[in-house]
Order: sequence, then structure tokens, then C-alpha cells
Amino acid sequence: MNKFFLILLITLPLSAPAKTVRYELVVTKNKINLSGKQNVDFALAVNNQIPAPVLEFTEGDEAEIVVKNQIPDDELSIHWHGILLPVEMDGVPYVTTPPILSGEQYTFKFKLRQNGTYWYHSHTNVQEQKGVYGAFIVHPKQKTIKADKDLVLVLSDWSDENAIDILNNLHKDGDYYIYKKQTMRSWLGAIQAGELKTFLNNEWINMGGMDYSDVGYDAFLINGKTESQLINAKKGERIRLRIINAAASTYFHLALADQKLNVISADGIDIEPVRAKEILIGMAETYDVLFELPEQKNYQFKITAQDGTGFASGFIGSGEKILAPTKPMPSLYEGMNHGGEHQGHSAEPSHSGHNMHHHMHHQPMVLKQLTVDDLKSKTPTTYKGSQVYDLKLVLGGDMERYVWHINNKAIHEERNITVKEGDVVRFTFENQTMMHHPMHLHGHFLEY
Repeated sequence: MNKFFLILLITLPLSAPAKTVRYELVVTKNKINLSGKQNVDFALAVNNQIPAPVLEFTEGDEAEIVVKNQIPDDELSIHWHGILLPVEMDGVPYVTTPPILSGEQYTFKFKLRQNGTYWYHSHTNVQEQKGVYGAFIVHPKQKTIKADKDLVLVLSDWSDENAIDILNNLHKDGDYYIYKKQTMRSWLGAIQAGELKTFLNNEWINMGGMDYSDVGYDAFLINGKTESQLINAKKGERIRLRIINAAASTYFHLALADQKLNVISADGIDIEPVRAKEILIGMAETYDVLFELPEQKNYQFKITAQDGTGFASGFIGSGEKILAPTKPMPSLYEGMNHGGEHQGHSAEPSHSGHNMHHHMHHQPMVLKQLTVDDLKSKTPTTYKGSQVYDLKLVLGGDMERYVWHINNKAIHEERNITVKEGDVVRFTFENQTMMHHPMHLHGHFLEY
């Protein structure tokens, strides 16, 4: 009898059903002023807010998310970015999931098999640029990282011009917004910048300079604001910053006052901790940063658009404000072979002035700027498969017509890559354009 009772105690928790966590998201067309300059009537809000609500779960939960489309005369979709789920729940209209028609709703159901910082957004008619994006946080069953507070930071870019009109303007002329951005190039400007040779070479091959962004934005936002007090905190409190770049087309330089960024997770996966003065975060990327307040001060978290046209900031802590450094404007005349960011490691010691060095004893250097090459997994990531497929994807396009293709084919010409389950696929991306192109495989993690 005693043995039977003991077995019941052990087995009952294992057979207990998973907890269902339910959310209801209602998408509506709203009037809003996010830039501080003017009201617009095309914005799309989720539960009457931009960004959309933060959805929080625990690993092992059953997610049940009802999405209601109350946008007049437009369909809707929601993609759960980075989440491993059944293909029919992925949310890409006409590919994996039916579009949600105006006045209708769709219920997404899937079990959460992972933890980390992720996000969700529309995959329809540039609705993401209009406001349909939000954070998707999955907490681990057992905490592996100790923090006193969690702070979700959703970064975005915003234009007071309807995103449909922006896209149409770019199709007319890829340089449509250079006057608004004040990024015109000229012979005189090239001479003054000491880049005449590069300028002439780019003209000869019919290329402009490095193209950091094509859109002239009216504001850059952190949690929907250009500036705010993000969180109040006291000296010694440890805060986990969950940083999500939900921008439509902006890379951001991230800086935290005069502090080093202690990066502990990338795209939802915990990594070997690494510290950097700055992070360049691409669209759809996420980073988790652990920050312990060294003094009772207010530290500025600042995001600067890579093209130098603006920034947003928020403060962490309280008291005297400690500002982040100002990021200089990039050169308008950089060529493709040196148009990226100048990377490297600084010769600074690892101690950053606050009580975090016991986490970083194996890191003798502080990075000048974090890159993917600096990320190291905590667990082995070697794949084993029956066959390895090598696939080369050449990214190209026509800036004049604003048409982009892979291996000389646009999406309407070729949209499928067929592989067998269990095979290992090696993708080699070759970017032949003057723009960055973040690439994302739905439902997969990549080994770099």
C-alpha cells in the first residue's frame, strides 16, 4: 500500500495536463500620433495599443490565441516569429495559414516547446509598419538566469505616411526619400569626404553608396515612444532587458549609457555571456542583456538608426541621468567592400565597473561592436543527417524599380526549395546589392 501510494505521488505530476494560456487580440484601424508631429488615420492597433500587448507564457504551456480582424476591408495575418509550431499555425497567408478576412477571427493553438525572447507581427499588406507587432515572451520552466526585473523593449520605426504609399513611391524610384533624409550624393560631397575614387567607381558600375535605409522615417520608437522612463530601479538591482527589433526596415545601434552590454541571449537562445560597447541589431533580431545598476543613477538606453537620421531613448534607474554617446553619421560615399560597420575588439579589460565580473571571468576582452561571429552556444549545435545539401542563394535586385530576387528570380517566379526530412541543408548567402538583407527561415533555427 505504501509503495503504491508513493508511485502515485511520483506519476501524477508527470501526467498532469499542460496549462492553457489564452489571449484575445483585436486588430482595429485607429487614429494616432506617434511622431509628435501629426495625427494619422491609417494606424493599426492591437487591443487599442501600438506596439501590441506583450504575450507571456511558460515553456510547456498550451497557447490559445484568438485573433479578431476588425480592420475595414482588409485581411489580416499574424506570424509567431521564431516559434516552433505546427506549420498550419505559422500564420503566413496563402502559404501556411488562411488569411483572416475582415470581420472574422482565427484561433491559433500550439504547445510551447522552447523559451526565450520572440515576437509576433502581421505578414499582410505592410501592416507591420502600421502597428501590428508585439513581444512574445516564453519563460523557462526553471530559471537559469537570475534577475530582479524583466524589461521588454520593442524597437520600431514609424512614418506619418501610409506604408502602402511608401512602397508605391519606392517602386517609382528607389531614391525617392533621399531628399527627406538629406542623403544626396554629389561630386563635391565626395571630394570633401575624401571618397572621390569610391564615388567614381560606384558611378561606373551604376551603384550608389552603401544603402542603409530607403525610407525617410518621422520617428524611431521604444515601446511606442521616442523618449520615456522605461523602468525605475535601485542600485544593485539586476534587470533583464529583452530587446526586440520590430522595425520594418531599420537597423539600430544599441548603447546603454556609459556601460557595457552584457549579452546573454540571441534570437531566443541562451549563449555564453559576452560583453560589448555596442550592438548593431537587424530587423527581427532579439537580444537579451543583463544589467545591474552600479549606482543610483538613471541610465539612458539609446537606439540610433544605422543611417544616422534619428534615434529614440529611454531611461533605466532613477536620479542623475547618464547619457549614451552620440553616434556619428555614416559616410554617404562608402563602397560595397567597406560599406558595413567597422568591427573589432577593444583592448579594454573585462571589468565594467559594476558587480558582474563573476559572470564574465572567461571574457578577457570587451567587444567594440557585437557581431554574430562573437556568439557561442551553450550546447553543441552540430547537425547529423543522411545527406548534406549545399544551396547558394544570391541576393540581387533592381534599385530603380525596387524589385528584389534570389538567384535572379522574384518570388512570383520561384518560391519553393524542396528538401527531405532529416537532411542537413547548408545555405550560402551572397549579397550582391548595396543593402543589408536579413534572412529568416520560418520554424527553424540556424547554425552559423
